[in-house]
Amino acid sequence: MMPEEAAAQAALDVLHQVALEFRIEATATAISFIEPRGQWDFKIDGKTASLPVPGGAIKVKSRWDHGALRQEFSSTQRSLIKSWAIDGDGRLVLTEHVESVAFMSKPSKAVYDRR
Repeated sequence: MMPEEAAAQAALDVLHQVALEFRIEATATAISFIEPRGQWDFKIDGKTASLPVPGGAIKVKSRWDHGALRQEFSSTQRSLIKSWAIDGDGRLVLTEHVESVAFMSKPSKAVYDRR
């Protein structure tokens, strides 16, 4: 594995970790997640962008999908798919799974209460 791909895989592993607490600042066209590990800023335009990570970069695409924010983070070997939505009780629900040529993980969910 090339060093750039190893860096991309490490970044996907970090993005797959779910923060216990975070703050969201959002508009219809951009979103920021502020958490203890730092701040992540994304445009919500459905276009693929490069996200620099230490030692390389990963691709990211964020778009609205029927009231949910769908984010796709990818390297050459695998993708992390996240979906953010509000449930009927007003809680934020994060659903995510990993895809690659060899496998597709089962979706995992995290539910957040508002403060």
